[in-house]
Amino acid sequence: MSSSSKTVFWNIFAVCTLFTICCVALIPFIYFYTQLFGSLLIVLMISWHLSSYVKYYWCQSRIIDVNNKAVVISGCDSGFGFEIAKQLDSIGFHVFAGCLDPNLNGPQKLRELCSNRLQIFKLDVTKETCIKEAFKRVTESELQLWSLVNNAGVCDAYFLEESSDNAAFHKVFDVNVFGVISLTKRLLPLLRQSNGRVVNISSVAGDMSKFAVRAFSDGLRREMSEFNVDVICVEPFVYATNITNSDTICNQIERNWQQTADDVKSSYGDAFKRKMKSRVFASMKLKRDKIYEVVNSIEHAITSEQPDIYYLCCGALQRPFLRLLFIAPEFIQDFIISGSLIKLFFKLFKTKSSKKK
Repeated sequence: MSSSSKTVFWNIFAVCTLFTICCVALIPFIYFYTQLFGSLLIVLMISWHLSSYVKYYWCQSRIIDVNNKAVVISGCDSGFGFEIAKQLDSIGFHVFAGCLDPNLNGPQKLRELCSNRLQIFKLDVTKETCIKEAFKRVTESELQLWSLVNNAGVCDAYFLEESSDNAAFHKVFDVNVFGVISLTKRLLPLLRQSNGRVVNISSVAGDMSKFAVRAFSDGLRREMSEFNVDVICVEPFVYATNITNSDTICNQIERNWQQTADDVKSSYGDAFKRKMKSRVFASMKLKRDKIYEVVNSIEHAITSEQPDIYYLCCGALQRPFLRLLFIAPEFIQDFIISGSLIKLFFKLFKTKSSKKK
């Protein structure tokens, strides 16, 4: 929305707001129904959130027997995948932990920490041979495949015109989207037999690929409702994992900037690159180190008799803000996500500091 369009909108908004206030204040029956429906809306919102908390914390009935049930997890080298593999093994599941490189320290440590029920194998979700191997391992084990956790993901920081081709986009989508689709499609027959679950890890911090995972989850959930297969989407906020390392992301920005055409760099300017980096550092200050919040949500999605469709993983103070952000008008979302709100806070802070001096 251009600045002139915003000005027109806010002028119209101010007039409409004033008109509505006058109607509510001067016309008795409008005032009455405003109070009635406003109170009802508040009661329903509070009840909705209370019921969600009660269901999550007090109605955590687990499936009766986990001993003969298997779970396939992608991306167990580190982060969420590593932790959920460890936790599911501890409660008795047979875990097939897919790792990009089983010989690295992460998978080796996972093997040491877990029981002999856990099997570590090479899983590159962009390779059909690896996906076939995952299917073969599960079928040969003669275990019941109860759940697939699509956790493997990559991150790359760039803007649309940074690259002369679409290789960067393909790299991210091949893992984060098409890898999820390929692995799910291969294992779905086994999940239909067990009336099991697909748990997809998206992100509330989101980007194009994670938005696509959410859309894929919604479509698959409706398809699988005929077969009593639950499809669940877990959406973490920013958490302290390898993928959210500030220095790594800034190095990606710098690397992609160096590969950008000179005419594009001159149009955007170095200030744009610096702004991207500062935005990364600002957003990473919000990241949480309580990874167990995500791990517990994934466990609940797998073991609960009545799992939620979506799991929003974040802090208690972040939750209402994110809920409001989801339903806010697009221009408000743009204002917040673009960093304009943060800049406004900094300006106000500087103004107050200068007045004190």
